[in-house]
Amino acid sequence: MQSSEETEKFLPKKQLTKCIKNIAEDLGLTEGEFKEYSEKRLSIKKEHYISVYPKVPDITVTGDKTYITNLKVLLAQNLYIGNKMVKLNDKLSTLLKIKEPPIGWYVSEKYDGIRAIWDGEKFISRGQKVFTYVPDYFIELMPPGVALDGEIWISRNNFKEVSRISTLKVGSSKSQKQIDYIWKGTSDNNSVKYMVYDLPNSNQPFETRMKLLEQIINDRKQVWNNILENVDECPIKFTKQTQIENMAELVNTYKELTSKGAEGVMLRAPNSPYETKRSKYLLKYKIKDDAEAIVRGYTMGTGKYKGLLGSLDCELILDQKPSRVMFNIGTGFTDKDRTEYNNSKSSLYIPIGSIVSFSYMELSQDSVPRHPVYRGIRDDFMIKQNTELESKENELLNQTEKDYIKTIISSFTILIKNEETQKETNWQFKRKAYKQVIDILSNSSEKIDSVQKTLKVLRAGGAKLDGEEAYFTKNGEYKSKTLQKISEIIRTGVLTKAIEIQDDPKVKSITELTTIPEIGPSKAEKLYKDGITTIAELIDAFKKDSKLLNSKQSIGLKYHNDLEKRIPRSEMDSWNEFFTVMLKFTIERMKTKPEGVKMQLVGSYRRKAQDSGDIDILLSSKDPEQGKKLMTNFIKELLKTDNLDTSLVFSSGTTKFMGLGKIEDYYRHIDIFYYSEKEYPFALLFSTGSGQFNIEMRTDAVKKGYSLSEKELVYKDNTKVTTEEYKSDIGKDYPTEEKDIFYFLGLVYIEPENRQSGAVLQRK
Repeated sequence: MQSSEETEKFLPKKQLTKCIKNIAEDLGLTEGEFKEYSEKRLSIKKEHYISVYPKVPDITVTGDKTYITNLKVLLAQNLYIGNKMVKLNDKLSTLLKIKEPPIGWYVSEKYDGIRAIWDGEKFISRGQKVFTYVPDYFIELMPPGVALDGEIWISRNNFKEVSRISTLKVGSSKSQKQIDYIWKGTSDNNSVKYMVYDLPNSNQPFETRMKLLEQIINDRKQVWNNILENVDECPIKFTKQTQIENMAELVNTYKELTSKGAEGVMLRAPNSPYETKRSKYLLKYKIKDDAEAIVRGYTMGTGKYKGLLGSLDCELILDQKPSRVMFNIGTGFTDKDRTEYNNSKSSLYIPIGSIVSFSYMELSQDSVPRHPVYRGIRDDFMIKQNTELESKENELLNQTEKDYIKTIISSFTILIKNEETQKETNWQFKRKAYKQVIDILSNSSEKIDSVQKTLKVLRAGGAKLDGEEAYFTKNGEYKSKTLQKISEIIRTGVLTKAIEIQDDPKVKSITELTTIPEIGPSKAEKLYKDGITTIAELIDAFKKDSKLLNSKQSIGLKYHNDLEKRIPRSEMDSWNEFFTVMLKFTIERMKTKPEGVKMQLVGSYRRKAQDSGDIDILLSSKDPEQGKKLMTNFIKELLKTDNLDTSLVFSSGTTKFMGLGKIEDYYRHIDIFYYSEKEYPFALLFSTGSGQFNIEMRTDAVKKGYSLSEKELVYKDNTKVTTEEYKSDIGKDYPTEEKDIFYFLGLVYIEPENRQSGAVLQRK
């Protein structure tokens, strides 16, 4: 295109005016705008370089970084939302006669670079940051006083190299010459280019904007040839737009470009305006999407990545703000990335608190990216400042000690009730898995604030969760469905499925009814089908029909409120004294006195807890036959007292008694077990707890080749431990007290009140 001055030399004035008018209209400009552009289209004068977009910029300076905080650009939507294509059913699309995509739309390559606005004077990233340094030759190449929208790009699959371009600055780490060299590269394959695809200041339709844009790029190519005659490729490039008519053309174009390494394709609507928002007139079509996240920590690798970075612990950024959605990025790293991630002197350094770009397949229902892949650091990205309220909320969250153990236990309890209610395929296995989590965590003193810590506690408790770290590193999520649920709770504070289940009337009903002793899930489900949904309704129904429950269930219903109450330690002391006196009385009344009689209240009472849930008693003697007689007589004498009643017995035999008793204000559940002299130390150890301590001690025994139960210690093949082996280690034919079991297994003896998670210690 010739300037107006050059044209004037060859054309009469009238013809010249008409020519200028036609050219201006074709480019979407007024005659004044065309003349103004013509005067500086080949200019490299500094006075011509002025900022024109935004018209009145809001400037924020943070350290050595400058941001234009009111920069707004045309943003793309996805062509598909789920399985459905975007639909244009608005008035503006009808008015502009824009057909549904991709009919008549324009397709171009989606560049894997940094979105950048040229404001007529300087470059600004989509993250609103002004580029710290751009070589003089590149600035001179740009059109002065004209705003452009495009991508700073190097080549396909090379995002890591370009991602930090905007923050490179001349200083101690890099000289101006070194930075210029990075921009220029050694060939077109590794040099920095500006791929231009729109004019943000223009209010013209898309096709008109493209005509003007192509003219601008051609003009600047002429400037480039004057600046660097020996360089073949001009780094400012017009993005070719190809109009297509059907889906087949779109798919073919996508396949062709991606097969060559392109990230995807962009679709632009014909006759569409430049909207400074996320617009339905700019669509992206790609298998993966991109996003940013804040690095919150590191997870070390396992297997071949042992000692190297396994994954980045990240918080997703949504709407330029931290979202509190936590996830991990474990793929996309080179071996060098994994080695130098924490080396502050390396260009591959990924500091905690930095912002990284990643690609992913889709977001889950709770906004967690699926299969995230690391792309590079985003130094140009600016996090929006929180409102005063949000700042206070974040401050409060940071001050709060996060421990998700109660939420996990309550959520998994709901899941168990659901499995028992629905009884779908493999429900018993699921219930068993959920119960294992509850049992382990209920007896753990560890603070559960991360999935990694939960995994450690569950494994120590005997849960088989092999290969989870490696799977997570590769896929960005855990293999175990149980860990996936725990991960959701720790990320979001809730388990969505548990909330949904909790609102299920059937589950709510069965959960309430099964709190009654002797009423299990099957009986509760039958009651529910009969229209009985609450304990109150069951009480009324039982009054009308006594056959509704058996004798044991009727006892459970009658004393349900009492049995729900905890037993204070002072009352437990009274029960201990009562049973001690009654045992002594029973022995005195027996003709043949049993030898070696032992009795102990166990459970949380023996661990010196301040309250208990029920009363568990162990009884033992030297001779098993005499012991069974002792058990029978002991129960008879107890039932003669005012504290126990034959009508409140669930079951009674020579080795086990279950029933109710009252010594103060409320009825309590009482279990009495008889064990032989050889079984007693193992039963005492098992019944004392805590459950987590028992699990860890059993796990330790398994590692040493044994199987530890509430009755004995055997080898894993069920072979008995011989008398000679016991004598060699503990000086006895068999264990007669708890300490003997600890010492035989090579463990330090732990007092009952200290038996918590992590208390199992090896003897030196």
